[in-house]
Amino acid sequence: MSKIVVEEIENAAGANPYSWSISAEQSPTSGTSVDFTGLPSGVRNIKILFDQISLSGTDTLLCQLRDGGGLETSGYASMAENGNTRVASTSGLQISSSGDASHAYTGQINLSLEDSTNNTWCSFGILRQNDSNISLSGGSKTLSAELDGLRILVSGSNTYDAGSLSVMFQ
Repeated sequence: MSKIVVEEIENAAGANPYSWSISAEQSPTSGTSVDFTGLPSGVRNIKILFDQISLSGTDTLLCQLRDGGGLETSGYASMAENGNTRVASTSGLQISSSGDASHAYTGQINLSLEDSTNNTWCSFGILRQNDSNISLSGGSKTLSAELDGLRILVSGSNTYDAGSLSVMFQ
């Protein structure tokens, strides 16, 4: 018989372990990346919230994690699919699987600390791309140190042209 051990862990702020903090909303209307830095020590769960994020063209979206050594740009195992198109990446957590200037991404990507000894993070996400497509994504990345930030970036040279992003964490 297996025994499940529940460990109550304080969140990064040392308060209720079940409470979440939220970042200031960012509304990118240009550029190819959005950074969320200064996440507190001890973060174990992150939700990246997308509200009508759109790009100027057909590029896809990635998430790169940041630790004490800087932005991690390789060593990811990730994929996104929308039923029509499948895209894999080793340079970031693949968030979307196809792009179109008419798409507006709404939904969330969840990041969870799977192994605190090795700083391994796993991701899962669902984004509504438009009236007919849902993009599903999943992946993992082991960091060299504790996570302290992340970047949402465009896979090519397209730019953000509408919408907003925020990050919830505990």
